[in-house]
Amino acid sequence: MVQLTKSYRSTKQLTDFTKQVLRQGEKIESFNRQGPKPTLWQRSDSEAIHVLTEILKQNNIDKLTTAIITKDLASAQVVAQKLKANGTKAVLIATANQRLVDGTLVIPSYLAKGLEFDAVIMWDASKNNYHKLDETQLVYTITSRAMYKLDIIYTGEKSPLLDVDQHTYIEK
Repeated sequence: MVQLTKSYRSTKQLTDFTKQVLRQGEKIESFNRQGPKPTLWQRSDSEAIHVLTEILKQNNIDKLTTAIITKDLASAQVVAQKLKANGTKAVLIATANQRLVDGTLVIPSYLAKGLEFDAVIMWDASKNNYHKLDETQLVYTITSRAMYKLDIIYTGEKSPLLDVDQHTYIEK
């Protein structure tokens, strides 16, 4: 058996962060492509959507295709509605056969597996939302969809599944 451990999808900074989410993730080697460290944003409920909007504005300026990945479809629908109310353009991906488009997508985690995006925003990465050990793979899947830029937004307490080396991310 040959084990493939070299990751070529994401930047070194993203791979070094995301591999810590997995048990035995230390086996993953990062490719030496450089990019920004992941950013974690702890905000109140009312501030979270504002931060999301600001991140999207910058990603659009940088011409990055961005996926806002939520835990489930209900959360994706809420985020899409809040963005629409804010005047921010985003396409909700609700089914597996829906066509992906350029720009900003809002997508539930179960539809994100196997996809990759320039930038990913993990929405509501709180302890209340992701606290079970069996959700580890789900958190890894969400965070590892990013090729260049990863932002993680949460309210309250950060998910314990994101307890990684503080040197591998930025807190804002």
